[in-house]
Amino acid sequence: MENLEKRILVLSKWLKECTIYNDSDGVLERAINQSKEDTLQQVGELLSEVLEMSDKEIDFEMIKVEHNE
Repeated sequence: MENLEKRILVLSKWLKECTIYNDSDGVLERAINQSKEDTLQQVGELLSEVLEMSDKEIDFEMIKVEHNE
């Protein structure tokens, strides 16, 4: 595993485990923080999926990205 891949794996883990909680938050603040948590966790899941992809899958996705530019 390359150093960059290790760093992204750590970031993914942190994002998936992220919690934003404050006892003094009101209803709106809790809803906003829950939405932030959900978003961060989803990004972490996506990073994990990308890290699990084979080289062939990555190459295919890169072709799609390059054709959309």
